[in-house]
Amino acid sequence: MSRAVRQPFPLLAWAVVPALFTAAVLGLTSLGEILLSQPSDIVLTSAHLGAAAGVTLIVGLARPWPRRLRAVRWVYPVVIFVVGVVVHGTDVPTVVALTTGLPSVAILARMRYLRRFPRILDQENRKPDLVGAAR
Repeated sequence: MSRAVRQPFPLLAWAVVPALFTAAVLGLTSLGEILLSQPSDIVLTSAHLGAAAGVTLIVGLARPWPRRLRAVRWVYPVVIFVVGVVVHGTDVPTVVALTTGLPSVAILARMRYLRRFPRILDQENRKPDLVGAAR
């Protein structure tokens, strides 16, 4: 297994995963409705945030946690799920779903790319060693 696969998400990236995931799902659902010529408001359900809580939990299990923050990896996904139960049935306008969802898809894809290929990006961002080039 390569080092890139085992590299954990930073804490801030882990914390925004549920919001990005939920927005991405709503945005793609809204885009699908527009492509089918049936645009309407999207209903935010507990299933959306339940799935986001599950993804957050799985991503959180893969990162090392300091002893004082270990409870956070369990409590935060539960809080996301409870928020999902509370906001179940909320209508999200199509424009809001698209303007937040499609950029969220791009951000999640970029996060995934950065986690998967960190060595390639490090090599691309390195400045040439002018002293070593003369050898």
